[in-house]
Amino acid sequence: MGIFADWIYKIKEWFHNLNERNSLITDFNSSARSAFISGLAPTFLKAQSSRGDKSFSHQYSQFNSGFRILVMGGKNLTREELIEVGRVILSNNPLVRNLIINGFDTLEINGENDTFGSKWKLKDYLLLT
Repeated sequence: MGIFADWIYKIKEWFHNLNERNSLITDFNSSARSAFISGLAPTFLKAQSSRGDKSFSHQYSQFNSGFRILVMGGKNLTREELIEVGRVILSNNPLVRNLIINGFDTLEINGENDTFGSKWKLKDYLLLT
């Protein structure tokens, strides 16, 4: 009975973690949508999970460990502007911590038609105080 109970607990924990990851993406997308509609942001950003980069993994990494932000519409951004979006995300230490604890290890920023984009290893930007 103990092994079965442990197994059930792990399944429940896994679904809870998935829910937290999905909430993080949903909250980001809601904020990005509001910022674009109100004119605070010059382009519409949309977050989704991706495969990530296996070489960036850490102890909390989960499957689909990439946090991808797509530039969906509005002003077309240059490569430098895409990198600046990444820097803004990476400078937000609470967000970086939240991404890491929710199993993300890679930040990806892609333009609407850009299949390569830029990527960063999240744990390199974790500021410990």
